[in-house]
Amino acid sequence: MHENIVAAHVRSLYKIIHKLHQQFPDRKFILDGLLLGSLGEVYAEATYGLKPLPPGTKAHDATKGGRRIQIKTTQRNAIMIGEKPEYIIALQLQPNGTFIELYNGKGARVWNETKGRKRPKNGLFYISISKLTKLQVEAHYHERIAKA
Repeated sequence: MHENIVAAHVRSLYKIIHKLHQQFPDRKFILDGLLLGSLGEVYAEATYGLKPLPPGTKAHDATKGGRRIQIKTTQRNAIMIGEKPEYIIALQLQPNGTFIELYNGKGARVWNETKGRKRPKNGLFYISISKLTKLQVEAHYHERIAKA
């Protein structure tokens, strides 16, 4: 039920963004940053039955069954990660308001992709969607966060 509400609100946001692009073609209006992350978090909470952690909790956004979970949301071709979480649910927001699960499993598997790389100035490593989907194949069923 909450999934449908989130999707409906996201579709409304995209309609507003489209209208802004039409009225101001020289400007970019991109759904990103904190708003995108918050949309992914409320979707994941509803979809997976997660309990949210207080905002600003280091490396994790929610819990379920004693597992601490970081929720990453993107519209582009990568997520950004700055710390090793216990578990990750990585989502891609679609213009129709739906989300695609890119990765659901142990955070160490994704974090290991940063080994040997120099930490960027902003402290966040990019992990591509193609890499996440390959890592998802390696994630054992029992380690995934089950949908509610």
